[in-house]
Amino acid sequence: MKERNATVLHDMRMTWNTIEVAKQLDGNAIAVKAGHALIKEKMRQINAIYGGEMSAHHYFRDFGYCDSGMIPWLLVIELVSKTQQSLYQLTSVSISKFRHLGR
Repeated sequence: MKERNATVLHDMRMTWNTIEVAKQLDGNAIAVKAGHALIKEKMRQINAIYGGEMSAHHYFRDFGYCDSGMIPWLLVIELVSKTQQSLYQLTSVSISKFRHLGR
């Protein structure tokens, strides 16, 4: 699901890693207010492929802008399977780079 030059929306709490990944794919990450109605409306307006909230709500253009927690986990399982890396290996760089101040 790596679409180059795509736009993704994120709530204000999901910034650093979301912006970095979007940049790596020549895409745009746009911060929006949280709330499914707000995010889905903005996704439709700008044809965003994804919208995400820190509360683990994930919206996908190709899934009718519906919220799905299953799609991200299926994508994670696919990535783990294809790369033969553990979830820790796939996330450790980002976790150490964007460590929460409370840790």
